[in-house]
Amino acid sequence: MYNVPFSEYLPVDVDERMSQDRSLRFYRWVFLMFLVQALMFKFPNFIWTIFNTFSGINMKKVVQLAIKTQLEEEKDREANTRYTAEYIHRWLKSYRHFDSSPLARFQSLLFSIAFCMGKRSGRFLTRLYLFVKILYLINVLVQFQIVSAFLGFNFWGYGAEVIRMLQSGAPMQDLDHFPRVGMCDFEVRQLQNIQRHTVQCALPMNMYLEKAYTALWFIFVIVALATFLSLIKWTVAEVFTSRREGFLNKYLEMLRDEHVQVDVRLFQHFVRRYLRDDGVFLMRILTNNAGEIVAFDVLKLLWAKYKKEQHKSDDDDEHLSDSKPLTNGPE
Repeated sequence: MYNVPFSEYLPVDVDERMSQDRSLRFYRWVFLMFLVQALMFKFPNFIWTIFNTFSGINMKKVVQLAIKTQLEEEKDREANTRYTAEYIHRWLKSYRHFDSSPLARFQSLLFSIAFCMGKRSGRFLTRLYLFVKILYLINVLVQFQIVSAFLGFNFWGYGAEVIRMLQSGAPMQDLDHFPRVGMCDFEVRQLQNIQRHTVQCALPMNMYLEKAYTALWFIFVIVALATFLSLIKWTVAEVFTSRREGFLNKYLEMLRDEHVQVDVRLFQHFVRRYLRDDGVFLMRILTNNAGEIVAFDVLKLLWAKYKKEQHKSDDDDEHLSDSKPLTNGPE
């Protein structure tokens, strides 16, 4: 099956008829190709689902629990909030590097470069999330090229052609790429002779495929732009320390409004060394999914736990400084 516009003569040479530019074989595999494309869009999500558990925290469970607290009574809501904060606190304390040897510091540097190895680096979730965003963007761009190769024409500019066609007032009929009528060659054996016949074949499916691929082009463009803007937004928000601290500054003011004593330097230490990149990222996810009130309640409990540990550490240091070393007296 091949396409020869009515304005052109039918080629006599069979090979010229079946050239790549004229072939109409793609329509048989369209629905299989749609399935492959859908799986390609699912692949980055699959990567996120598999690898985010390596960070040591079940983010899905934390988000679900935080959302659940919004619909419960006050007593149960406070209990679930304390449980969520305790779970996050244990994760923040346990998933970090404790060894200060030169080898451990060198490994920590490597881990910060290769996010997939640094689940204790404090940047694993953040870098993985940005990597998945990049995968989504690459996926859309690659699919433009795949569809171009599949259909046999430049799909990158197909939407612009459709827009020009509609602006000119012409009906939306792309007979060059999606012809309604094609030419079919088939052979019939008659005794020892093989007769080759050429007939016209109706292709009503191309009426729907034309609309489907037009819609797909606009969907690709919208998804690519939205993904690119989202990638820029999350990169700026999570890579720069000032942006991470700026995100939590509103919670700092809310703590002060509730007459909670807040030391600014200690709060910076809380953000940079306790929460770190992944902790701030988790707070953003909680804010986006469960709301600022729930995220604030969790952050307030984490702040209280952190201050308690800091005061305990300061008391221990004072106790050690006040204690006198034992000396052996004269015999």
